[in-house]
Amino acid sequence: MNNVEKTDELDFGMDMGSIMPMFMMIMMMAMIPMLNQQSTTSLQAQEYRGYTDPRNLTVSSPLQWISLITGSPYVGWLSMVIENKGPGSIYIGVNSPDNMVEYLENDIKQTDFSNTNRRIETVFYKSSSGQEASMLVTGAY
Repeated sequence: MNNVEKTDELDFGMDMGSIMPMFMMIMMMAMIPMLNQQSTTSLQAQEYRGYTDPRNLTVSSPLQWISLITGSPYVGWLSMVIENKGPGSIYIGVNSPDNMVEYLENDIKQTDFSNTNRRIETVFYKSSSGQEASMLVTGAY
């Protein structure tokens, strides 16, 4: 009673083989604005605005930190230069206190986050136990 033939052709004359590429092209065009937004956000995070933020800090043995996104300047740094004025060693961690790097007295080191998606948001610091030191940290954003 039912004489329907099985076919790969739709009622409007297109077969499934030509619909799939067209469907994929439409899906890719729909994704372009989202990808453009992600690229713009990434470029803005890497943009240098020409500001520096120098800070003279006294470093003691309990862990201390500077939060750049919850306090002034309310934006992360792209790079920073740290000078340990001493006396003694200091330890610096960027965005995490877990992997701190030792700076000997009179060491000057630069940390650069300009080619990453994340900025320097928090700087953790402490001195060797029982010692107090002075450091100059200058951030660029």
